[in-house]
Amino acid sequence: MNANQLFQDINTGCLTEVAEAATSYYSDIRGLTVRQQYFIYPNGTIVCLNAVDGGYYTSVLEDDNEAIFQHTYRRYFN
Repeated sequence: MNANQLFQDINTGCLTEVAEAATSYYSDIRGLTVRQQYFIYPNGTIVCLNAVDGGYYTSVLEDDNEAIFQHTYRRYFN
C-alpha cells in the first residue's frame, strides 16, 4: 500500500483514525522529525501514515507491533 491509496481510502470515510496514537519522533537517519498517524481498515488492518519533509510513506503493522497496538487501543476493534 502506498500513501496515495491510503489518502483515497481516507477520503471515502471507511477508515477509523486512532488520533490518540498519533506521535512524532526524530529520525536520526533522515535528520528530521517524522509525524505518524494510525488508521484501521474495516477488516482490522492497521496502517501507519508517516509524514516527513513534505513526503509520505506508509507501513502496515504486523506481528508484535500489531498485537501491541490492538491491546493498547482495543476499544477501536470489535
